[in-house]
Amino acid sequence: MAEDLVHDAFLGVLSAWKRGRVPELSGAILTVAVRQRFLDGIRGQRRRERRETLASARDVHVPGDPDGSGATGMLGVLRSLPPRHRLALVMRYVDDLSIEEVASQLGVSTNAAESLLARARRDARRLLERGNQ
Repeated sequence: MAEDLVHDAFLGVLSAWKRGRVPELSGAILTVAVRQRFLDGIRGQRRRERRETLASARDVHVPGDPDGSGATGMLGVLRSLPPRHRLALVMRYVDDLSIEEVASQLGVSTNAAESLLARARRDARRLLERGNQ
């Protein structure tokens, strides 16, 4: 793991240097690149864990929802959405991924991801409105 991290960071710095984005190859630049890749890996893991928790939405206890029915607010709406809609919304608005990144994660085109998010927002809005009536 550590060797892979350093290897990937070195290749990234070397590539950036060849393109002129890094003025010189030094230990300091490599250290920063290794640290950044390490932190990116940790952040990515935490995002995936949050996404999986919210996407499943069944194992989450919400204060004020004693029977676990999910009738409370947005979590109840997420539970009611189809899994693909739920996943797209979580990636876009919880993980703060761009539409292009959501499309890449879902394996669809950017236009398809935009359409999916539009349908998911529409369905979520309808469920929220129905719950507030």
